Amino acid sequence: MRKVVSTIISAVFTFAFTLIAITTDAQITEFNHKTGKYLEVDDANIYYEEIENVGKPTLLMLHSGFGNIEDFNSILHIFTGDYHIIGIDSRGHGKSTLGTGKLTYRRLQLDVEAVVNRLHLKNIDIIGYSDGGVIAYRLAAADKISIRKIVTIGGTWSLSDAGPAENLMAETTPEDCRNYFK
Repeated sequence: MRKVVSTIISAVFTFAFTLIAITTDAQITEFNHKTGKYLEVDDANIYYEEIENVGKPTLLMLHSGFGNIEDFNSILHIFTGDYHIIGIDSRGHGKSTLGTGKLTYRRLQLDVEAVVNRLHLKNIDIIGYSDGGVIAYRLAAADKISIRKIVTIGGTWSLSDAGPAENLMAETTPEDCRNYFK
């Protein structure tokens, strides 16, 4: 009887310590709009989240227009083991505030540059989707931050292609955004 009780107690402790170890070592594997931080950039608060992986290269994820960082959650697991990941909600998107100025690709580029510089990120890889791809191209062309690679999905670089979208963005007000997401 003692041996049975001893075995049960041992199994319970083994299970408990395993559970604690798994919970302690568990890594955040998705963006959740709960664990992030804000950086003040000019007149807006830019929200970002990190999935830390010390010693690994940095991957910056830039979402599309009217999107947010959670849009990457379905593919995030592919990168969490190999990268220190940063997701930024663009100005006026997700949890980032819009500020009072016009929303332009240049403005979004400057916001990303500010976040990268304040976090002291170097040699970053970027995945940009749609408007995030446009921003990635602009960041690479401006050459003000250290970029290793970029991958864009649905992003254009030709300024003539960006014109109509840029005009639409420039005319967007905070009230427009609130009405759009009612």
